[in-house]
Amino acid sequence: MEYTNIIKKQLKEKGISPAELEARLSHFKTGFPTIKLLRPASPGDGILRLEEQAAGDCIDYYELHKKDYLIEKFVPASGAASRMFSDLFTFLETGKETEAIRTFFDRISDFAFFPELQKYCEQEGISLTGNIPASSRKKVIQLLLTSGGMNYGNLPKALLTFHRYPGHKGDEYRTPLEEHLIEGIYYAENKGKVLIHFTVSQEHIAAFEEHIRKVKPGYERKNNVQLHIRLSTQQASTDQPVTDEDNNPLFTPEGALVFNPGGHGALIENVNKLNSDIVFIKNIDNVRKKKFTSVRYKKLLGGILIELQQKIKMYLNAIQNGEAVSVEELFDFMQRKLQI
Repeated sequence: MEYTNIIKKQLKEKGISPAELEARLSHFKTGFPTIKLLRPASPGDGILRLEEQAAGDCIDYYELHKKDYLIEKFVPASGAASRMFSDLFTFLETGKETEAIRTFFDRISDFAFFPELQKYCEQEGISLTGNIPASSRKKVIQLLLTSGGMNYGNLPKALLTFHRYPGHKGDEYRTPLEEHLIEGIYYAENKGKVLIHFTVSQEHIAAFEEHIRKVKPGYERKNNVQLHIRLSTQQASTDQPVTDEDNNPLFTPEGALVFNPGGHGALIENVNKLNSDIVFIKNIDNVRKKKFTSVRYKKLLGGILIELQQKIKMYLNAIQNGEAVSVEELFDFMQRKLQI
């Protein structure tokens, strides 16, 4: 491949060397080595199954010792919402009403974003009560998805109105970002502080910052905590070249290489830059209204992690101080607890 000035500049900006680019392109042709599996994980062999009492003890252990650790919640949140609305986009292009479109309009009032969409529609003289006429349906979807309305087709999933909570003083509406703030308060709070890190797309940073400014003070007051929220973008050096079916790189009309962002595995670079002792990772659209189960298991995992770390430190200190340590006991710990 000829490395033009355009390509050299592009690679330099991304932090990708020509040798690294060639290696990535080569992988498309040669494939990747497969992982040789030894056996499936099962309870007692790779899978830890805890009885109720033991699970409760782990949670108590986490609550007791978490004050000694810097805890952070890490949320990959760059995912776009466009795939969620693929049926609606298809309807805008073809005008063909499918079962999915009929269901959307039959249950449109069930969506948490309905009140906001209703306001946009009323400005256009469209009523969303009763049967919505076919002549208005494209316009309704345009108001939902495009920049002339709510722009949901171009927003990240983190910023969509996702859940509605009925209340006697009026309904409460939350985005996935807000749900993660609340969840983080429940299990990552430490000495009144909650550290939460979101990875976002470069083009959505301003929208994230605006939404955080809007909702953060209310959750801090309500829960008597300080929310320390940080944003980062996926490293451009993890972008992957796009090829055709013959594994040849694709170019833009200007002669630049076409790249796509790497998958979630690329975010290990962002995680590596965190200074926290314990990092809980959970994807942005993995949110529930009822959080008891999620919170319980996060604390349980935290308790197991802290206990393992303290046990490792105990053995290492004993060895370094010349104390007698049973080799059989060490091997048993490594095999049963560390799965080595």
